[in-house]
Amino acid sequence: MIQHCPGCGRDLAQEDYYPSCWGVQGQPCKNCQNARAKRWRAENLDKIKQWRQKQGRLYTQNSHLLNRYGITQQEFFAMLERQRHRCLDCGINISGPKKAMVDHDHETGRLRGLLCRPCNWALGQTKEDPLILRKLAAYLDLDRSKLLLYITGALKNPRVPEIGNLLRAEGFDAFDEWFTPGPRADWFLHQYAKQRNLSYKEALEGRAVTNIHLFDRAYLDLADAVILVMPAGKSSMIEAGYAIGSCRPVYLFLDGEDPKRFDVMPSMFTKVINSESELVEVLKSDSSSILDGTIKGILH
Repeated sequence: MIQHCPGCGRDLAQEDYYPSCWGVQGQPCKNCQNARAKRWRAENLDKIKQWRQKQGRLYTQNSHLLNRYGITQQEFFAMLERQRHRCLDCGINISGPKKAMVDHDHETGRLRGLLCRPCNWALGQTKEDPLILRKLAAYLDLDRSKLLLYITGALKNPRVPEIGNLLRAEGFDAFDEWFTPGPRADWFLHQYAKQRNLSYKEALEGRAVTNIHLFDRAYLDLADAVILVMPAGKSSMIEAGYAIGSCRPVYLFLDGEDPKRFDVMPSMFTKVINSESELVEVLKSDSSSILDGTIKGILH
């Protein structure tokens, strides 16, 4: 079946016409319509420029917001107003054109807010991983000219900050800030969870616990070595085991006193140490081996 094109005067098949023109006598073919549109654009450049300046960006932005995020331009500006035209991360003004980027959860599609372009890019580059972001913050705090020692132990053990002070005085960088909440921190967490009717699992998923966990783990991951100060509880044993599993040296500091109950698995520690002087001597002796990774978390 063919159809006559009044533009070029040819009889053409259906594929040479746009769907809306096929079967309607007197309609031009694709080539003729394209040529006519091209001529009109060439003759009306000023009109096109004015229309794009007035409507084009708004129309394009609205289509983009609807298609990608499911929100209208009005909803977009409402979000911007709620944020006082500031990036929710760095606080820079994002009122100007193309400055506000819509941030959303890539797994669920849930909108979170508006960020400036650099913050949105940074979030994407870190895979939106809270641990990576927390580790970057901890990384900025490090002095890589010093050995970073993560001191773990019990919140009720007053020797933890004392050992930290000893090692800092000897030129090491010691992390023991997790000790600051005090000996009743876990008890207060339990009481708070009871007030909110939270189970243990739900409490562990809360913002406060997550924030504390990410803070401690960031420095634990960056540490060159770990020192477990006895007596210690379950959490510190888990941290020590985690460090051993990541092939870093972990030292068991008995502080001159044997534990009340002997265990077998502490044989996995790099070394068992009895006194402060021995601890300093061993760390200084092992420093080069720790830095080049030749000393591991297994007692020989």
